[in-house]
Amino acid sequence: MNKVLKNKKGQTLLEIVFVLLILLSAATVLMSTYFYSNRAQGVDLRQSLGSQFAREGLDFVRNLRDSNWLNPDKDWSDGLISTDNPDNVSRARLEWDPTSGSVNLNFLVNDITESQIYKHNNENGFYFNYDAAAGEATGYYRLMEIEKICDQQNFPPQTPCQNGDLLVGVKVTAVTQWSGQPGQTKEYRLSDYLYNWK
Repeated sequence: MNKVLKNKKGQTLLEIVFVLLILLSAATVLMSTYFYSNRAQGVDLRQSLGSQFAREGLDFVRNLRDSNWLNPDKDWSDGLISTDNPDNVSRARLEWDPTSGSVNLNFLVNDITESQIYKHNNENGFYFNYDAAAGEATGYYRLMEIEKICDQQNFPPQTPCQNGDLLVGVKVTAVTQWSGQPGQTKEYRLSDYLYNWK
C-alpha cells in the first residue's frame, strides 16, 4: 500500500485531464450563451426598429390630419385617403419633399415591396419611403393602410363605407417588414384611429 501512495505521477496527470475537461465544458457553455445572447440582441434590435418605423408612420399621418385642421381651406381628410380609389382601404407610402420639408402620402403603391425605407441624411435624421437616389437603403419596408370609417346613423361608426355615408374617421395601420433569419420575413403592425374631432 505504501508503493501506491508514493507513486503520485499518474494521479496528477489524471487530475489535470479531468480539470481540463471541466474547464473546456464550462468554456463551451459560456461561449454558446454569449453567441445566443448576441443573436437574440440583434433580433430585438431589428424588432425595435420595425416598431419605431411603424410608430413614425402613424405620427406623420396624424400630423397630416392635424395640419389639415389648422388650414381653413382644407378638409380634415385631405391627403389621407385616395380620391382615385373607391375601395374602403387605401395603401400608401410616406414621401418626404426635401424642398418644402413636408411629408405626403403616395397612393400609387400596390404592395409593401414598393415602399422600402431609405435614410436621408438631413438634420432631423428621419427615415422615409422615398426615392433611392437621395437616401441609403435600410432593409425595412413600410406601408400605410388607411381604412375609411363612416357614420351610417348608428353608433359606433363603422366600415365599410357606402356611397353617401359621411366620412368621420380613418383607421390607419402602419405595416413594417424586414428580413429576420435567413429566408424569414418579419412583420410588425400598429394601428390607430383618427377622427374629425378637434
